[in-house]
Amino acid sequence: MKDSLWILIEVLPVMLINSIKDMKSKNIYLILTIVWGLVGLLLKIHAALQSDGFVLFDWCGISIGLLAIGISCITKGQIGIGDGLVMIGLSLYFDLGEMIMVVFVAGMLSAITALCLMTFFRKKGKKEIPFVPFLTFGTMVTLAGRIL
Repeated sequence: MKDSLWILIEVLPVMLINSIKDMKSKNIYLILTIVWGLVGLLLKIHAALQSDGFVLFDWCGISIGLLAIGISCITKGQIGIGDGLVMIGLSLYFDLGEMIMVVFVAGMLSAITALCLMTFFRKKGKKEIPFVPFLTFGTMVTLAGRIL
């Protein structure tokens, strides 16, 4: 529980700030996200050195963010690189299982939102939806599951 509260303090403010920025201008605060990721990296390395050492499973969550960045490059920006950077940052605070939960919740909620926009508001399928707010919600759900 104590660990979860620290993660809440370290993660949620950056996610909320980037969510607002993503909704307003469809991008994130790059410097803030990089500094936040570096702090997460240092904390993860420190925790690994204090425990039994590096556990590969703890570092596998980064692959989700790297995959998102790869998809962004392949699709010429249909998925933003910023989304991938935020996922990499999150993966430094969560393990692989928790990252899968964050991305699953975010993906499901964004799909439901897109379906509602197309069905009730007659939006076209090409309409861009900011993804970081959904990642923020997925983060809150994952943290709630950890705390409860």
